[in-house]
Amino acid sequence: MPISTVYRALGRALWITQAFENTLAYYLTMTLKLAPDVAEEEARAILERTQKKTLGQLLRLCENTEMSTKVEDRLEHFLQERNWLIHRSWRECSTDILNETRRSALLERIDGISDQAKHWNAEFLRLLKSWCERRGMDMREVDRHARDMLHEWLGAYAEPKDGRPDRRDTTGKQEGGQ
Repeated sequence: MPISTVYRALGRALWITQAFENTLAYYLTMTLKLAPDVAEEEARAILERTQKKTLGQLLRLCENTEMSTKVEDRLEHFLQERNWLIHRSWRECSTDILNETRRSALLERIDGISDQAKHWNAEFLRLLKSWCERRGMDMREVDRHARDMLHEWLGAYAEPKDGRPDRRDTTGKQEGGQ
């Protein structure tokens, strides 16, 4: 396996982990921080402040929810793996990339972090949707907003069916004025 496979996996793990952190910030903002009658501008300001928190800080806020100890332990494990990826992986494993066997083990660990981030992202999206439904929110509007967010997160890096990257500028237009 080429070294570039590890680099792609690193980028994917970072990207998916950040998506999860953003979803968790939305979840915590909606469920813990917003009063029912808060104005949209104030809600956006609260969300922006929450999005600036580290994953560890966000998980400390989860302690104020009804999550089980087992879930908290699994999230704490994910935090440790995420912190290894962000803060220590290069220092601890930079030479592993040069050895095929250690490279495979490194790739497996990085892919595991991506898988965990995808799992937690889906779980907190499900919890957020359930919370919205219990409050009688129009789920078509919630789903539309979720699709818009997903498009925003993935838009510049979406891969069409032919496998070639679809590079878009921030206006959503394809390169070359299309």
